[in-house]
Amino acid sequence: MIRNFIFVFVLMAVFSISCTNDTITPKPPSPSTTSYVYIDDSEVLLQNMKKKLIGTWNVILTQTDYPYRSPTDSLLMTFPIRGEVDCAKENQWDYLKSITISELTPVPDKYLLNVVNHYYCRPDRKTNFMLRIQKPDNIFSIKEFNCCLYSNSKEIKSYELIPTTTDTEMILTTIAFDPSYFHLENVGSIKFPPKRYMIIIEKK
Repeated sequence: MIRNFIFVFVLMAVFSISCTNDTITPKPPSPSTTSYVYIDDSEVLLQNMKKKLIGTWNVILTQTDYPYRSPTDSLLMTFPIRGEVDCAKENQWDYLKSITISELTPVPDKYLLNVVNHYYCRPDRKTNFMLRIQKPDNIFSIKEFNCCLYSNSKEIKSYELIPTTTDTEMILTTIAFDPSYFHLENVGSIKFPPKRYMIIIEKK
């Protein structure tokens, strides 16, 4: 009787150990192995915009915003000139007729471009464009320097470059400009030194 009891007890113990060993304990979830890499596409965007800019662009609109009643007036008037400029009537700006943009020579630069400015009422002038991009909004800007860059150069305009729905038309609106390029004493419709200046260019 006692032997039978011991046998049953041992058998139950073995069965219990066996069941315990067969029990699967759930593993905690492994930490995520996903990683996020920020890809800075600035270089690609700059190179694409640079290629797009190269060529000759006609200026189809020049728009100037200037104070209405006095040089300090916060209310601005807008004076647009679309198409050709009559130098006998409007000669306050160096009004652009077209601009020709090309690679910097003799060694191309990934940010810099040669520019020849063709005016209605002035001789042609060479300058340089320095192309930049602002993250994260991918806003393009251009700094324009008098010729020649790296040799006593001077920034004369700073533009925000606004692409339009077509690759053949763009808007350049000034962030800042050298006021010496505006001639209030000359004949024209602008009464006070301007606050803003914008051109719309169209590729030939």
